[in-house]
Amino acid sequence: MLLVLSQYWGWLVLVGFIGILTGVLTSTKSPVGPVFPGWLGWVLSLFAFGVVAAWVRWFDGQAGTFLETGLLSAVSYVAGAGIGSIYTNGSPRPQKAWWGGFVISGLIWLASSAIAVGPIEAAVKARAAEAMKAAGGDPDYMDVAGRDALLALGAGDVAKRAALAQALDETDGVRRVTEVAETATSVKALAAKATAEKNAADKAAADKAAADAAAAEKAAAEKASAEKAAANKVAMEKAAAAKASAEKAAADKAAADKAASDKATSAKAAADKAAAEKAAAEKAAADKAAAEKAAAEKAAADGMAAAKAALSGDTTGVKSAADLAAQKAASVAASKALPETGALTPKQCQVALAGLVASEKIVFASASANVSAGSKGLLTKIAAVLARCPEAKIQIEGHTDSAGNTARNFALSEKRANAVVDELVQLGASKAGLTAVGFGEDRPIASNDTDEGKAENRRIDFVVQP
Repeated sequence: MLLVLSQYWGWLVLVGFIGILTGVLTSTKSPVGPVFPGWLGWVLSLFAFGVVAAWVRWFDGQAGTFLETGLLSAVSYVAGAGIGSIYTNGSPRPQKAWWGGFVISGLIWLASSAIAVGPIEAAVKARAAEAMKAAGGDPDYMDVAGRDALLALGAGDVAKRAALAQALDETDGVRRVTEVAETATSVKALAAKATAEKNAADKAAADKAAADAAAAEKAAAEKASAEKAAANKVAMEKAAAAKASAEKAAADKAAADKAASDKATSAKAAADKAAAEKAAAEKAAADKAAAEKAAAEKAAADGMAAAKAALSGDTTGVKSAADLAAQKAASVAASKALPETGALTPKQCQVALAGLVASEKIVFASASANVSAGSKGLLTKIAAVLARCPEAKIQIEGHTDSAGNTARNFALSEKRANAVVDELVQLGASKAGLTAVGFGEDRPIASNDTDEGKAENRRIDFVVQP
């Protein structure tokens, strides 16, 4: 309350002055009428109700702040009117005509509270942010509404959030602490983290591609060098054989016919041997190429199978973080093996969609179906893939974590799925081929016992229907 007084005292002085002026102008030397006019009884009843409401904190956020400033304004006006009445006739007895000044003060209260609530929130947020830092928390996971502090679930595990909530509750100016699924600043922090992780993954992939290219180039160079050495050896052997044959012919001229016959036989044997070696080398090369092709086809098939399992509605159970990471990596790898242009088959369409949602995530505003502006780029990529799958029927599935009411989670997941359909239609996708379904918290892919698992479960899946 001291913080409210520090931001609102000027308006209270103005209301008190209006009360004094009303008491002076409406008071008479000989007051007549009831001690408490009827209107004042209603005002006192409302004031008592307001005091009780403020004490038990019935109103949240800015409404609670408006209630506090209203009570302070009422006290300031009545006190001022009493002072003015005492000054005029020596009696603080209420006058019937006080209601006019009370109405004016009420209008000033509404206008001044609308002006002052912003600075009050700013002062509370600054103090709460310092308390978060001192307790080892990230202020991005905290926001304020009126004098209420909102603590996002992403601020840490249960124990850490309890410590942060206690630190915020002990902060001067904070009226109460409420845990929420997300805040505007926490959504931005998560988006920045996802972007950084994506950039790191892209860099790692580029580095791996460069290393693979360098290794392939080195292997090709080594193979060429080995083939050249083999050719030189054969040439040297042929030259040595020719020299030996010539020396033998010169030394044994009498056996020229036999030497010629032996030479012909040797030449034929050498030719047969060379042909056999060439055939063996060609067969080995063909076997190696066939083996490499089979391995590449198997890797692509495995990646496509993993992508299909990730988005085909498979809900066989909760997966570990390692399994989810491996599944996402397989989906991304399989999608990169697809052709970059042209129409896609339903199976290829499934693989392409799986690769996109594995590398990025569609983000919504806290507890709503409003798609974050940071997800527009991902939705544009998805719309481009759908344009290459004109005949495919796509089921867009919304999922939530287990936090909150089950019925509310089901409704929220369905609204988010429909919101994605609307966004894709605006980007040019055919609405006839899209179906939105919400499963709420019924199909988790990770444990809801951790914040990381809950984040994995809050997702949008794309399933190509058979």
